[in-house]
Amino acid sequence: NIEHVEAIDISKNNIEQSQKINIFENINFKVGNLTLLNYQTNSFNLIICSDVLEHIKNDKKAFSELSRVLKKGGILLLTIPSNSEKNKQTYKQYEHELAGYNFKDIKALCDKNNLKILKYSGYSSIPAEFFSDISYKLINNKILLGAFFYPLYFASVISDFLFRKNYSGY
Repeated sequence: NIEHVEAIDISKNNIEQSQKINIFENINFKVGNLTLLNYQTNSFNLIICSDVLEHIKNDKKAFSELSRVLKKGGILLLTIPSNSEKNKQTYKQYEHELAGYNFKDIKALCDKNNLKILKYSGYSSIPAEFFSDISYKLINNKILLGAFFYPLYFASVISDFLFRKNYSGY
């Protein structure tokens, strides 16, 4: 049972759209920047940062801020793209600052911010890459992307679970 959720995005438009479709009373939406979080130190038991870090120029500062607001013993669930050959070729068209991360990158960020990695896994599957490719092809059509992004994202996650090919574990 989650009592309260803070949801932030740098885009005022994204926040406004999220507020319009929100059906939960315990979510507070606000415009915010991960490099300067407007929360007290040790504020959160759980932080979910999904496919965001790669969009931020000063990703080290953003990671430091996430660590700062995380309570001791709290969990940071982070999803990021891998530093794959495919991502190296396409990352700029998706407004990413980096092609992705590898285990060494994340380990260094965690060590610097006194975080312990409980689990690290990377995976890929042919169906997930197919769904991801469709989503990325819609990047310039905001209406279609809005309508299909989450269904395609969900299909990618499910297919990764079913057809997973791990490349690393911890």
